[in-house]
Amino acid sequence: MRRFYIATVALLFSFGCNAMATVTLNIDSVISGVNKGDPKSLKDVPLLIDKISIEKSNDLRNVLAHSLIISTPETLDALNLIDKDISEKGHSFLRDKFGTDSICSYVIDSNEYDRESFLKFYSKARLNLEKTGEKGKPCLDLMDSSVEEIIYEEKQGKMKWGVEKYAFD
Repeated sequence: MRRFYIATVALLFSFGCNAMATVTLNIDSVISGVNKGDPKSLKDVPLLIDKISIEKSNDLRNVLAHSLIISTPETLDALNLIDKDISEKGHSFLRDKFGTDSICSYVIDSNEYDRESFLKFYSKARLNLEKTGEKGKPCLDLMDSSVEEIIYEEKQGKMKWGVEKYAFD
């Protein structure tokens, strides 16, 4: 019985190591895929959020926001998995950067991009989120609030827009 137990443990350990090895992801490849709205890359995002560097986390946050306008349902699925992870493991600087609250209220950086790009992005995201119905409503509500706040700041003369044009393609 003891030999069977040891062999089983060794086999399980070996299987576990092989399974762990297959989880290794190329972060740059995932970021590139998410930027294109690739569904497989979007499914890989939740596996990266605790392992990504600060520099790469900013890149990932930006492409997740971009994927909202090109692959909306799949992006929402990835955000929901991240939200579930946050709920189970608790808040952390990196995890919180990728949840629905962060990505949907982030839109694009109004300090970097001009007003026209910002509003065009919002318009595209809004339309795509509306098409998803109830699935996109929480994200849309967050985005609407964020945009309202920025427009209010603009009316108050407190908003300084960036000068860059957003690349929608």
